[in-house]
Amino acid sequence: METEILGNTRIEKDLDVFIDEELKFRTHVSKSVKKASRLLGLIRAIFACLDTVTMPRLFTTMWYNHTEYGNVIWHPRIWRDGVEIEKIQRRATKLIPELKHLPYDERLRDLKLPSLEHRSRRGDMMQT
Repeated sequence: METEILGNTRIEKDLDVFIDEELKFRTHVSKSVKKASRLLGLIRAIFACLDTVTMPRLFTTMWYNHTEYGNVIWHPRIWRDGVEIEKIQRRATKLIPELKHLPYDERLRDLKLPSLEHRSRRGDMMQT
């Protein structure tokens, strides 16, 4: 390695977290949102009938893993990133026919799910 010159990189992936040179994690958030959106599409295609029992179980077992992995490191410091992540959960809760007409906060309450912002802050407090 003594004669080899290392080049600069704008984005580096370490332990499946994308880190950019400004530590804004925009790339990581966009990739997480894409992955979660694809997963939501899969859930929609596979499950014909989503109800208030099935959806929270799917969310907590399949979806949270993709959106919250390493969130202590990349927790959305930029408002727009948090909105993008929360938007996926909003779409997912609208898939349940009997809750579709309710506001987002009420859908979360009926499903007994916390908002992603709440989960991120909770993770930060546990880490601290």
